[in-house]
Amino acid sequence: MARLMKSAIVLPLLAASLACATASFADEYLLGPMDRLSVKIVEWQPSNATLKDWSTVNGEYTITAAGNVELPLLGPIKADGRSAAQLAEEISAALEQKLALTDQVGTSIQVVQFRPIYLAGDVQTPGSYPYAPGLTLLKAVSLGGGLRHLPDGAGSNSANGDFITAKGQYDVLVSQRNRQFAQRARLIAQLANQKTIPMPDELKGQPNAQQMLNDELAIMQSQQSQQDITIQGLADLKTVLNKQINSLSQKDTALQNEMDLLQKELGNIHGLASQGLAINSQVLLLEQQVADLQSRMLDTDVASLSANKDIAQANQDAATAEATQKVTIQQALQVNADQIAELNARIETQRQAMLDAVVRTATAPTMTNPDGTTVASASYSILRQVDGKAEEIKADESTAVEPGDVVKVSLTLGSPANTTPAGTPNSDLDAGDNPL
Repeated sequence: MARLMKSAIVLPLLAASLACATASFADEYLLGPMDRLSVKIVEWQPSNATLKDWSTVNGEYTITAAGNVELPLLGPIKADGRSAAQLAEEISAALEQKLALTDQVGTSIQVVQFRPIYLAGDVQTPGSYPYAPGLTLLKAVSLGGGLRHLPDGAGSNSANGDFITAKGQYDVLVSQRNRQFAQRARLIAQLANQKTIPMPDELKGQPNAQQMLNDELAIMQSQQSQQDITIQGLADLKTVLNKQINSLSQKDTALQNEMDLLQKELGNIHGLASQGLAINSQVLLLEQQVADLQSRMLDTDVASLSANKDIAQANQDAATAEATQKVTIQQALQVNADQIAELNARIETQRQAMLDAVVRTATAPTMTNPDGTTVASASYSILRQVDGKAEEIKADESTAVEPGDVVKVSLTLGSPANTTPAGTPNSDLDAGDNPL
């Protein structure tokens, strides 16, 4: 009886001891794909008070991409998202059930190699690196050779000069882009028939922003003045033509009255001629007067038709002028967008050139000028799987890194007001325009 009681106590204690063999971190750690595990299974045989080692099953196993660990006899067992202790219990229970064991089985699981972490961004050597418990972000970056810098031998003798050159070109490009922003604001205002140009968000806080808008406003007012002159000229022409048509109508009425009188007189002459009281010459003269009057009335009708045609043409010319102006503005907007895109690309090239010049002397995550202003600094974030979804977490040098994390490092230029490498004259960037 004492021996049986002893066997009943030994195995649970042994199983607990084996399960606790892993470090405390691993006990809390949730397993995932690419973790490599050491699995050890023993069977307590109370008949002879010995432990049977399952050497054919014991060994190291890597969790598959599907999140399973595949053991002989058992096949795939879900490991992803479980702790080592939970997986050990699952394996023991599965063995006892599948093999119909009467003796108790104890399973020990240790993480011998955690899934790797990944370094991305402005590190010297991005890539995957093995994880170790207690890894912080700063230690992780050191695995990748620290912050990005130029190869040994590149030196920093020309860094200051290269920075100043890139900075000068950067400033010119930013100024050109600001002009394009102001032009775009003017074109948009013209399309909306606005009298003023609202300050675009891109120019808020920029030096000379209001002056640039004033220059564009002058252009807009000049173009609008020319358009107004064209439209007003057509309107004046229509007014003259309408007056001409009115005069022709009055003239036509007068001619028609005169025609009526001649026709009446001609009728009377024909009556007298039939009685021999009028001579043929009188009849002929009246008929000639009627024919002449008809010709004059026809000329009036033709002139009226011509004036109406000219009014229709003036209306068409006015509509064409307005449509042409809109098409011209839309085409200018497209050209403006292309120029802004090109300038953005060139600005990014010069920004990268400035950053390259700075990192030639990069020896610490934060670099400062003698006056204490920041030249460049490193910012960090961690991309981590949380409940099956990728989340980006802001981090600093002391943030704990977990297996499978993607550590993103970004080396950024400092304050726009004073972005120069140590030892170079200060040269202000456009206020409010961060070179990032």
